[in-house]
Amino acid sequence: MRKLWILLALIAITFSTGSTGYAWPQDNPAGMNAAPEFNLKDIQGKDISSAQFKGKITVISFWATWCYWCRKESAQLNKLYGNYKDKGVEVVGISVDEGGILDVGPFLRVIPMNYKVLLASPSMAMRLGINGLPVTMVVNKDWKIFRYYPGYMDYEVFEKDVLVLSGGSK
Repeated sequence: MRKLWILLALIAITFSTGSTGYAWPQDNPAGMNAAPEFNLKDIQGKDISSAQFKGKITVISFWATWCYWCRKESAQLNKLYGNYKDKGVEVVGISVDEGGILDVGPFLRVIPMNYKVLLASPSMAMRLGINGLPVTMVVNKDWKIFRYYPGYMDYEVFEKDVLVLSGGSK
């Protein structure tokens, strides 16, 4: 009986942290009206600032190489970026791997990302209140969070948000 309770507790924790990959979108999570400001390095060592993305619809994904759902979502984000980059939509993947480029570099040779990949630390994710991966934010041109997704989402979810924000069609 004790093992059953432990198993049920672990299942509850898994679902509450979003690590199953499925979660409900949140329009405006507490304390996160504005998208996060950052100054990070990309995988070539170049400094990238959040200021470079202001004025554009931007999809920001926090991910890690060890995260199954992050890998799955990266394919969705590759497709989104490929279809909407010419319409001014940016996609930014922020890795929170402890090993930085030593983890991310080899990973990207196996699972490429055609959008900008930046390197952060797990402590940045913790400061933002991110306790499960992936976490993806769809940000409007005014650098306000339009949608916040704690968990895996399909392409169609992101595309719908981009179309709403751009007032456009496919």
